[in-house]
Amino acid sequence: MRLFLQRRQNLVVILVQKGLVSSQQKARAMIMEGRVFVDGQKVVKAGSTVSPHSHIAVQEEEEFVSRGGWKLKGALEEFGIVPHNKVVLDAGASTGGFTDCLLKCGAQKVIAVDVGYGQLDWSLQKDPRVIVMDRTNVRYLKAEDLPFLPDLITVDLSFISLKKVVDALMEIVKPGGELLFLVKPQFEAGPHQVGKGGVVKDRQVQREVLWDMVQFLMARGVSIYKVSYSRLKGAKGNLEFWIYGRKEPGDQPASEDLWAMVEQAVEEAHLFFGRKEEQEP
Repeated sequence: MRLFLQRRQNLVVILVQKGLVSSQQKARAMIMEGRVFVDGQKVVKAGSTVSPHSHIAVQEEEEFVSRGGWKLKGALEEFGIVPHNKVVLDAGASTGGFTDCLLKCGAQKVIAVDVGYGQLDWSLQKDPRVIVMDRTNVRYLKAEDLPFLPDLITVDLSFISLKKVVDALMEIVKPGGELLFLVKPQFEAGPHQVGKGGVVKDRQVQREVLWDMVQFLMARGVSIYKVSYSRLKGAKGNLEFWIYGRKEPGDQPASEDLWAMVEQAVEEAHLFFGRKEEQEP
């Protein structure tokens, strides 16, 4: 008797064929996020192969109005930031990915600030928990401009250095309040340090940008708690980094400890995205 064994198939391909996801790109992302289970076991390698008879299950995701929601959610979980019942200011709200995430994490109110107009998703514009402040430059924001002072500020800005807005943010955040900065090296580095297409790939440049920002924030009264990297790249493929701190007096971590955080964030980012690229078929 001859036995014919059916060949194992790529998990990404099967997910699309079975209609569990809409595209191979989406399938790879879901696998690496740990939301795909084969015969009850979590699979995290996008290049995995499985038997055509395997039972495949997909964990439903929480939807946000933009990918920025996923970016922020990862940082909130990593740093243990709890928006529940807090007043939050979303600096650089754009379409509202951060605002949406903050609301879904229980924020009492979100002040959505952006220099543009009409970008915020309509579902958020009509949400009574959202205070929309369009055509507002964060750089010139004052306490009297706000209905209430925020407990937490999230910052995601483009085409401007974060250094230009820190003083204003420190004036409006409550004492002891939290600040979460998304650092984009392409907008902080010198023109000669930014590569083709506006992408910064040089690890040393990324380290220098992060270290310079840490020192700048400390000089402005921000107590630094954590430096890490975003698990989602920027739109052009740039690595992005998080700095989490508070407006509070007290001793700062030693310089060598802060530098170690910076180095670790950059190295782990390159390792993480290097593995993701290797796993893609």
